Amino acid sequence: MTDQIFSIAPPGNFSFEEPSSWPQWIRRFERFRLASGLNRKDEDYQVNSLLYVMGDKSDDILSTLPLTDQQKTAYAEVTKAFDEHFVGKHNVIYECAKFNSRQQQQGESAENFITDVHKLAEHCKFGAIKDEMIRDRIVDGIRDSRLSERLQLDPDLTLAKTITQVRQQEDIKKQQQLLRGTHTEIKGANVDAINIHRRRTQYRQGPPRRPEQSTSKPSTANKTYYDEKCKRCGKTPQHPWKQCPAREAECRKCKKKGHFAAVCRSSQRMEAIRDSDTEEDIAFMGTVKTEGTDEEWVKEICLNGKKVTFKLDSGASVTAIPSSMYSRARDGSLMKPPKKIKGPDNCPLKVLGIIRAHIKTEKRETRQDVYVVTNLVMPLMGLPALIKLNLIQQVASVQEEKQDMSHRYRAMFPKVFSGLGKLQGSYKIKLKEGAVPHALSDPRRVPLPMKEQVKEELDRMEALGVIRKIEQPTEWCAGMVVVPKPNKKPRICVDLTRLNDSVCRERHILPAVDETLAQLEGAKVFSKLDATSGFWQIKSKSNQIKSILFV
Repeated sequence: MTDQIFSIAPPGNFSFEEPSSWPQWIRRFERFRLASGLNRKDEDYQVNSLLYVMGDKSDDILSTLPLTDQQKTAYAEVTKAFDEHFVGKHNVIYECAKFNSRQQQQGESAENFITDVHKLAEHCKFGAIKDEMIRDRIVDGIRDSRLSERLQLDPDLTLAKTITQVRQQEDIKKQQQLLRGTHTEIKGANVDAINIHRRRTQYRQGPPRRPEQSTSKPSTANKTYYDEKCKRCGKTPQHPWKQCPAREAECRKCKKKGHFAAVCRSSQRMEAIRDSDTEEDIAFMGTVKTEGTDEEWVKEICLNGKKVTFKLDSGASVTAIPSSMYSRARDGSLMKPPKKIKGPDNCPLKVLGIIRAHIKTEKRETRQDVYVVTNLVMPLMGLPALIKLNLIQQVASVQEEKQDMSHRYRAMFPKVFSGLGKLQGSYKIKLKEGAVPHALSDPRRVPLPMKEQVKEELDRMEALGVIRKIEQPTEWCAGMVVVPKPNKKPRICVDLTRLNDSVCRERHILPAVDETLAQLEGAKVFSKLDATSGFWQIKSKSNQIKSILFV
């Protein structure tokens, strides 16, 4: 039976290891105190509620504070003592130094900067010039130097006008990015994948043709912002990253967040096309590696007797190693490469040549042409070598075998999953001294469409032994409340508000998350248990039944 005061959840326990967070925590508790109606309770009740919500150490700290027994029951005196204990007196010189050194950081929003400046000014004791000092700090601390100069030229500049112009300037910049578009380049990208496609070389006899100017199709450089698709969701026009619908989405292909499967770059690899001997082979090195990527699929393989860590890439059509790993004494002389290699920017890469290498794993070995490429990040093993070494297999379909463990546990514990069940012992309701009984004389009306369902539910509860009929008059009697469930079935509830006011509250300290996690060390199997019809399994004392009757 929960007290109505805590129908609104209180703030979490206070972190005693971070005493500087006390002002923020007590402000949140004050809001809870007003919203829940706790402030209308007596002083002793409010103090006990404060100590309970704070946590275990609150009683020990309160006992060390220089307060009399009477002061310890006054809410204002206790909070004032905690303020002096956790925060103490502020060093005004230090607070002013922090205030004057506050600058807007790279990527920090104007709203966050303005809010932090106001917080830093709280303990500086600026007095009547507080607004002017905050205005000057905002003007001096913003990163937009042109806006700062424009604000300094305004002789009638106020704090409100400063905040308005700073916010408007930030909004205009965001809108301009949407209207005009922004194009970023991939910096620090490293080539680490190779694909092959073939380009047909055409020859023409006769004099050279004059260059023609294209008038039908616009060039890529002349595309407007609204003509380009978003690289993360594929929609037109482009939009800021915060507004992209794929921001929190997980790709179904590569299982990474931030883009849809339709625009996944991991699948944009060009397959090899076999054609006649008149074609020119071009190897394309297409995937790029950036900071913060997931761990690659790598394996240590012997190359000409030396162990080399290769990245296994099923999308690559050739095997390649960096030029720094090539040894003429071990690998032999370089041969002319039969294919050209291009990078992500479609520019030719520098290939020193190829070697005929002996590649060996624990179970298989093969001989492959290995390309020696300048500035390659790490060795790559292509699809032909992966197939020869049996490091990759073609799978037509994948099915996940689901094991239903419920049947196993039902067979092991048949009594647990049948009937309602009953907990050991019984519960006694402790009433306050001088509690005045309350009995409802008229039952609450049940809607006609639910009347038959309510009767069936009451009969079922009586058959289970949860309730039983009482024919004689009683001192206590509460009203029944019928609440429909999502499945349209009735849920029988009882309005025990008047009884709760007369019950002595029992306080139970819930275990902390850290304590629970510590007890789970080494656990491997976890079960989620849900008791059917909670609290029905708890039996009441026989002499207490008359206090929980309902009509």
